[in-house]
Amino acid sequence: MKSLNIAETTQGGIETYFESLSRSTLMQNDFLAVNYHRSLLPLAAKGFRPLNVLILLYTIYFKVGISRYDVIFLHSSFAGLLRPFLWPLAKWHKIKLVYCSHGWAFDIHYNQAWKNRVYKSIYVWAEKLLTLFTDQVYCISKYEYSSGLAIGLPERKLTMVWNGVQGSELARVDAKEDDSVIRLLFVGRLDKQKGLDKFLSALTQLPSISTQVELSVIGEPVRNDCPELAELLTKPITNVRVRSLGWVANNQLDQYFAQADVVIVPSLWEGFGLIVAESLRNGTPVLASNVGSLSDMVTEKTGWIFDYQQANSLEMLLDNVINQRQYQTIDRAECIKHFEQNFHEDVMNGHYFDSLRQLG
Repeated sequence: MKSLNIAETTQGGIETYFESLSRSTLMQNDFLAVNYHRSLLPLAAKGFRPLNVLILLYTIYFKVGISRYDVIFLHSSFAGLLRPFLWPLAKWHKIKLVYCSHGWAFDIHYNQAWKNRVYKSIYVWAEKLLTLFTDQVYCISKYEYSSGLAIGLPERKLTMVWNGVQGSELARVDAKEDDSVIRLLFVGRLDKQKGLDKFLSALTQLPSISTQVELSVIGEPVRNDCPELAELLTKPITNVRVRSLGWVANNQLDQYFAQADVVIVPSLWEGFGLIVAESLRNGTPVLASNVGSLSDMVTEKTGWIFDYQQANSLEMLLDNVINQRQYQTIDRAECIKHFEQNFHEDVMNGHYFDSLRQLG
């Protein structure tokens, strides 16, 4: 079985996802994407995303031999706009046209209430219309699947396949350098969505922190929609040392995950918690918010979930995890086991192969 995977951008999680697909031993995955090193043809970004989509459409019609593929797989919202234009071509060549949003656009939160109402209505309408030109819509989490049903997408066209990532690049989980210091780790964009500002604010609200805490922050701003975060990162907190590390190469991330006692994922919304999977593969428990897929990914054996809607939920949890050292009750082997059973790329690739084969 041969699949052509198409994306307007691979920034962030899409590139990790494509790399996992490229290692599948069950089917051949080719790629067509802007600024992606595995792309069949080199495509450079034009700085205007709709123009990138038009270039993709032209390339598919006139430069790629579509007839040799069994599946055309569109990834993320901008590539998803191609569905009505590729539908006749796919039907003519008896190719299955499938799509994955990698996080619904209608789940994005905006600071202005009117934007939330208007933009969500537009995105919901667009997804319902575009699904008419799709053989299958893949959801990367239970939450995304439920959200698709909730807006009225047909159940027969929805299939859930958890995202998967490669196993840890470390041969083993290294021992901690110093058990007297609790090491927390945050990895992600320093933007409003990722919730680091709320996490730091919660730390400052604790009556006391009875032990030394080191918080390592990997990432930089992308959207620049959380200006207060710069001040929070430098604001003194008793017994807390914050290390801002900027971006770290992907092949070096595992050592940071393995050395951490707890990885924090305080997001305001998430389609799939890639950081959760990467933490668990290194045996490190996760403290996460109950938004999107996160509450489905973290179990009581692998971490903790807090609720932003419940007053002081995060502060109470931090008191237990830090001051009561609750993180020491988590068996790191359970975290790795949970990852291997649910979020390993081999599991994902197997589910995709079985599902696409059933499409005929």
